[in-house]
Amino acid sequence: MKNQQYADSKGVLKNLNDAKYPIWGLKDIKDLKGLQELVLDETITKDNVKELFKGKDAMPFRDYFNRSIIVKKTDFDKHTKGKYLGKNEKRHQLFPKVSDVLKAPDEVWLQNVESSGSTSDKRLNLRYIKHFNNQSIVVDAELKDKGYEIKTWYLLKADEKTIRKGLLIHNKP
Repeated sequence: MKNQQYADSKGVLKNLNDAKYPIWGLKDIKDLKGLQELVLDETITKDNVKELFKGKDAMPFRDYFNRSIIVKKTDFDKHTKGKYLGKNEKRHQLFPKVSDVLKAPDEVWLQNVESSGSTSDKRLNLRYIKHFNNQSIVVDAELKDKGYEIKTWYLLKADEKTIRKGLLIHNKP
């Protein structure tokens, strides 16, 4: 039994991210039809983005499965300044969409990620994706000691096989 992947959780975690979206029967993003358009609030600027953060040290969210997820103020601040405000990133204008992505994702992936750059320290990550007719938004939440924390949110611009991978745990019908 030792040679069977499911008998060894380390083997499953090691290979979890090898499962790309086509093996789950999912279409390429370009082939998805009937999606709503992504409209961002362009009144959100670098000067007023801080008003979006509701909380002192952390801001709570709930996902489609009613899991509690937070974004720490440090992660919010990191992703709402500098290069993240550019026309190709727009993280400040994407932030109001995070709640929608968590509550009504099209896909949720369980993935393993390396923490602190160490290949021996693997953590589980939930990747939420919501597709729109002109973009897809990705929200990554990492499992920490006290629950899930949003680590980042962004527009999907990379090859979708590098993003849409892992164990598909939710797929909007």
